[in-house]
Amino acid sequence: MRQTSKGDSDGTTHISISRRRVDRLAFCVHGGCFETQGFAGLFGAAPSVGLATLALTVVADGKTYASIEARSMTAGAVAFFAYACIACRLMMRFQWKALPASVSALVLWAGIAFAFWIVLLR
Repeated sequence: MRQTSKGDSDGTTHISISRRRVDRLAFCVHGGCFETQGFAGLFGAAPSVGLATLALTVVADGKTYASIEARSMTAGAVAFFAYACIACRLMMRFQWKALPASVSALVLWAGIAFAFWIVLLR
């Protein structure tokens, strides 16, 4: 369960968190639509969007909540790095096609991210 610095009695904290996530998603999708390299723009924008989101979170919710979000982002980045390494290994070493390799690596990514959540973030 997330810890917040503000009360949840009226639900405004959850709405503002959801709004930030929708804004972040819209920004990434917008950038991905106009990028000719496919997903290169989407993944290239992610660090900038993450830092901007952390800065807004510090202003809106305080340093304590932002540190929890930063820790979650770090765990997600480590899990994504593992996904990329596994997918590359499956395609380059074992000559898998892109779809089976990415789907298999995605399942492993979900397991790694869930393990991080159980061990570090819960």
